[in-house]
Amino acid sequence: MLTKQKKIRKPKKKKPKVATIEFLEPTKREKNMAGAYGGIAMGEIRRPGIKYDRDRLANSKKFRVATADEPRVRA
Repeated sequence: MLTKQKKIRKPKKKKPKVATIEFLEPTKREKNMAGAYGGIAMGEIRRPGIKYDRDRLANSKKFRVATADEPRVRA
């Protein structure tokens, strides 16, 4: 007599959660201060709940980053 074997399903791999990080364009003040002191004007990371100028938001750069890599990007 043959017995039927139950098929065991493989557990699915979880995809890493992806978050969108938005880098804002530096303000005029940041650009002027960087020029005066010989540095580079760095853009900020957009924080939720804070209102920004439309110009800064229009020229922002968006990146999709896994949540595990997010602290490295923010630092």
